[in-house]
Amino acid sequence: MKYNFDKSVARYNTESMKWDHMGKIFPVFANKDLLPLWVADMDFQCAPPIKEAIQKRVDHNVWGYTICGDDYYEVVTQWMSRRHDWHIDKNSIVYSRGIVPALSFFVQTFTNPGDSVIIQRPVYYPFTAVVENNGRHVANNTLVYKDSKYTIDFVDLEKKAQDATTKLMFLCSPHNPVGRVWLPEELEKIGDICINNDVVLVSDEVHGDLVFNGHKHFPITKVSKKFEKNTIICTAASKTFNLAGMHTSNIVIPNKKLRDNYTRTAFDKCFQLDANPIGIEATKAAYLYCEDWLNELLVYVENNMKYVAQFCKENIPGVSLVPPEGTYLAWLDFSALNITKEQLTNLIVDQCQIALDEGYFFGDEGIGFERMNVACPRSTIEECLQRIAGAVKR
Repeated sequence: MKYNFDKSVARYNTESMKWDHMGKIFPVFANKDLLPLWVADMDFQCAPPIKEAIQKRVDHNVWGYTICGDDYYEVVTQWMSRRHDWHIDKNSIVYSRGIVPALSFFVQTFTNPGDSVIIQRPVYYPFTAVVENNGRHVANNTLVYKDSKYTIDFVDLEKKAQDATTKLMFLCSPHNPVGRVWLPEELEKIGDICINNDVVLVSDEVHGDLVFNGHKHFPITKVSKKFEKNTIICTAASKTFNLAGMHTSNIVIPNKKLRDNYTRTAFDKCFQLDANPIGIEATKAAYLYCEDWLNELLVYVENNMKYVAQFCKENIPGVSLVPPEGTYLAWLDFSALNITKEQLTNLIVDQCQIALDEGYFFGDEGIGFERMNVACPRSTIEECLQRIAGAVKR
């Protein structure tokens, strides 16, 4: 391989959320010296062309207010066309400083206080937070877990979409944390239910580039152009190329009316107008020059997943990996240990001295699970699993 993903990179004392400040985000991690495999950024160095592009921009030595130009949007559309055979109009893209802030703007734009937003727990925990913290209600279309696989309860989804208070749905595609890469027929059912019930569908596809062999990510408006009427797709290079700190995301809103309504909230009311100049150059370099790095990364991450699955099978009875189809987030099932939520937290945090994303962060449906970030050197994963195996044995 051209790139060395086994290389360990010291991240302490860089103001890293993952390594230096985990206790500020979750009190359960506070005042503990933990091995962090929690938040979804990688412990790998970025591809060299990204560093070169950033360095060139830094050498200019002026970093005033910046916005994304036509060349930036051309690069984004070319990537989506080349990587996903998804052809989008660059004028439909709205820059955002992050997908999570955009989710909050969607709630404020397309719903009123007291309205309901559909989510599918266990799911990325900001989905719940941006709904409830904006005075709206969660309509939870709980995913069905059976035979080590998650599926969608479409009867329940349609029932919730038919409720007059339901105005918005958040879809996670590919799904974080359960690792499903939704099939075109599943996406079409979701899209039809939303369009037939006048529900705006927001599809968070930030993990769309991170899909394993035998699976394929389908942007939902590629499944059918009819969904352009009511669908918003959230994308970024952040997860794909480890650029989360650049705060550079791209929101695709084909319907001009929806786009204008969104921009009135994000730009006119909240003044999210300008972009990160370093993030612009990093994203352009990633999409233009770093596809070979991504292809090697996917091989490494998928092999890490296979290692986790095999290690658990051989060394940690009662713990198993839910078979992943995409993302670099392993969803570990501890339910066979028959221990409480508090006992599992004690096992992982206090006995193993590891920071994973506790399953209950993703809703009560995640109790008995832990989310492990495997976008790190194999040696880190080995250390983590050895600690868990030892604690379970004890």
